[in-house]
Amino acid sequence: MLPSFFKRSLMKINILLIVIFFSLLVIGGAPYPTGITGVTKLTGGAGCACHNFSPEPTVSVWFEGPDSVEAGQSEIFRIYISGGAAVEGGFDVAAMFGDLAPVDGSVWILNDELTHTQPKAFVNDTVYWDFNYTAPMTLGFDTLYAVGNSVNDDGIPNSFDKWNFSDNTPIHIVEHIVPVELTAFNATAQQNSVSLNWQTATETNNSGYELQRSETSNVKGQSEWQVVGFIPGFGTTTEPKSYSFIDEN
Repeated sequence: MLPSFFKRSLMKINILLIVIFFSLLVIGGAPYPTGITGVTKLTGGAGCACHNFSPEPTVSVWFEGPDSVEAGQSEIFRIYISGGAAVEGGFDVAAMFGDLAPVDGSVWILNDELTHTQPKAFVNDTVYWDFNYTAPMTLGFDTLYAVGNSVNDDGIPNSFDKWNFSDNTPIHIVEHIVPVELTAFNATAQQNSVSLNWQTATETNNSGYELQRSETSNVKGQSEWQVVGFIPGFGTTTEPKSYSFIDEN
């Protein structure tokens, strides 16, 4: 039988070990309410392992923004998260070459990457943040990376929280952007009117098309132009679009 002072010492050691173990659990599993960086595929792909060890395929993380950016120019991008617990979300965004910057107080820069300043509530199973991307001066391709975390807001990192990586998202860095890739254009005279029809393959920041008609000028070799209509564009899209306009005069 052990003397009483040995028993007291063992109890103290056991209590100390329990406290240390609990501290490791709290520290090792601590949530990051003001964000975390360095967990995307750019830096090895650790992901949100403090919440769950493996990515969850039912969580979708993706970017919305132009697929081409002029060298040295800036564009606004948006990161989305859907699926998972879908109560609150957080993220880490990284770029291989370009510079990232917040556009509002919900995002901040940490170690040259972007993350949330506090968890953001989902709306209709989706949450998003906007950010600024500035392209490098070197022409070619850059890549955006992201991790999105969808949590249940109970303050305890556990298996109910779900996360996933985004696809590695390429951005074409170009010298000059052609805002519209035109695939067809036809003009047909119909008695006292002219019918215009055209199709595009892609559009970048396209607000629309101003239609003008030229009339012969009194000055030889010159023409006068008159605006006869405006057709709204589709902004930025990679889907084919069709347009038509009839000039009745």
